[in-house]
Amino acid sequence: MTEPQSFGGASAPNIELAQHPGGIRTITINNPGRRNALTRAMCIGLAQAADAVANDPAARVVILRGAGDSAFCSGADIGEFESLRATREQADEFNALIDAAFKGVLDLEVPVIAVIHGYCVGGGMALALMCDLRFMEPSGKIGIPAGKLGIAYSPDWLKRLVDVVGEHAAKRLMFTSELFTADVAARWDFATELVDKQELDATVAEVARRSAALAPLSLRAAKAAIRASTEVRDDDRWEKAHELARLCDESDDYRRGYQAFRDRTQPVFEGK
Repeated sequence: MTEPQSFGGASAPNIELAQHPGGIRTITINNPGRRNALTRAMCIGLAQAADAVANDPAARVVILRGAGDSAFCSGADIGEFESLRATREQADEFNALIDAAFKGVLDLEVPVIAVIHGYCVGGGMALALMCDLRFMEPSGKIGIPAGKLGIAYSPDWLKRLVDVVGEHAAKRLMFTSELFTADVAARWDFATELVDKQELDATVAEVARRSAALAPLSLRAAKAAIRASTEVRDDDRWEKAHELARLCDESDDYRRGYQAFRDRTQPVFEGK
């Protein structure tokens, strides 16, 4: 393995990209002290790391993981919300950055494998959904606490969620903000496979090695065709979904939500 490249900062919190023999690349979300939450700088770094892989002709497969073993990713760093998402304009800018980062992962033409230790929640779950395969250890947890914060999950992320877990599971996740166990994640097809914690990294490394040894053009063609099969949507309904998401970013409930999270209190939402 070569010395990792750092994006979004020279040290944690940042994004690290490492090259391994055989065309295997590893992108690490490196903010373990905050369950690998993504700061603004890290969102930019993740987009840059994905772009570096996209422009690397030797890349065959990507492993995406969080640093340490307590969390894959807990989504955006809520500690930055008060300063970076206080107005609609700021929210639009922040959302554009994180969307670009996640889209960078989604648009990679090579297979992307998520290694999920511990918590995979909120935007972290969305990021895992951008991957092609998700290997998870049995003590892992998934969930989407958007309703607790008064924010909206991106309609594009929700489409990926429905594509993977189905309508009913998506509604259960969104309408309750519960945390769910790894066995539920597997039953909903979010987790491709559950693997014992001590064997998870080795299992993913072997899957990546097998994938990297296959014909690259064949895998790119398969990935493109599979993705294209899920692209149909109603434009009018889609625009309505985006508008409702934007309204969340300028609502009083959103401010109540992140302030309650910051103060560790229970918010009382008023629907405005």
